[in-house]
Amino acid sequence: MSNTLVLGSSLWLIPPAGSAIDATLSKLIHKTIPPHFAPDETVPSFIPHVTLTSRLPKEFANPQSVLNDLEIEDIPEVVFKELNVGDTFFTRITLHAEKTPALVGLARQCRHKFAEGNVNEADATLWATVVFTPHLSLVYSSMPAEKVKAEVLHKVTEDVDDAGVVAGPAAVHSAMGGWKGGRVVLVQTWKDLDQWKVIAERVL
Repeated sequence: MSNTLVLGSSLWLIPPAGSAIDATLSKLIHKTIPPHFAPDETVPSFIPHVTLTSRLPKEFANPQSVLNDLEIEDIPEVVFKELNVGDTFFTRITLHAEKTPALVGLARQCRHKFAEGNVNEADATLWATVVFTPHLSLVYSSMPAEKVKAEVLHKVTEDVDDAGVVAGPAAVHSAMGGWKGGRVVLVQTWKDLDQWKVIAERVL
C-alpha cells in the first residue's frame, strides 16, 4: 500500500516537549505496539500527533510564517475518549479525542487560512463541525481492519491500559488521558512517510 496518501502538507498538534504523555505515546508507537503486527510488515514510526488539517500547499517560502499567522485565543485541549479501529492505513488504530471547542476552533482556523482552494469561513466551519474527527494514530498498518479487531485490538487495549492512557470520561482526570497546549507543527506529508519531518513549530 502506498504511504503517500496525504495530499499536500499538514498541520499537527503534538504534545508538549518533554511531557510524560509525549514519552508514553512515543513508546507505544515506536516500541510497544509494532511487535503485535505481522512479522513481514514494516510498521513505520512517527511522532504522536493530532492532525488539525491536511491539504496545505506542498511548499512554503517561509514555513514559520504560517504558524505565526495563527491567532490563539483559547489553548486547545486533547482529551482521549476511546480506542478505535479505522478503515485506512493511517487510521488503523487510533485514540479518538473529544471535539473540545478550542480544538475545533483551531482546526477551523487552520482549514480556513491555509488549506488549498481558498476555503471560505463558512465552509471551514462546516468542515470543522461535521467532518473533522480529532484522533491520534497509534499505528499505521496495512493489516485489514477485521483482522486487527480479531487478533490485535485486545493486545493494544492492554498496552493502552498498562500505559495509563485512559479512554472514556476518566481521561479528563488522567495525566495520560490527553494534554493541554503543546505545539503546532507543519509537516510535508505529501512526501514518502520516511521523509515526514517537522519544518516549522510553534509552542502554544
